[in-house]
Amino acid sequence: MNNDKQQATGTVYIAPGGLFCNVYAMPYPMRKGQRPADLAHRYQLEWELVGRLDSQLKIVFLDPALQEFKADIEGAMGSTWMAVPAECLEHLFPRPADDEMVPEFRP
Repeated sequence: MNNDKQQATGTVYIAPGGLFCNVYAMPYPMRKGQRPADLAHRYQLEWELVGRLDSQLKIVFLDPALQEFKADIEGAMGSTWMAVPAECLEHLFPRPADDEMVPEFRP
């Protein structure tokens, strides 16, 4: 898995577990040297469940938009993460329309 894709703006994280590992998407990349487990709990609340691996690390389910990464995700150990292009996560984390953007404050 490539954790350094320049165009990537999202992250897929395989959380460690006992009988299974949940696969989460987050709408931001990891900084150099950062890991998803380093993030404060309040940021983890933004994550979306997008898949699950069973105890044999076989995919139980995976979001259809992430199927191109199936080979990278299946068999990956808990705590593994990978950068993904923004378009793979747009349905989970839609960007606000221009008219929904907060206007810039100018005194």
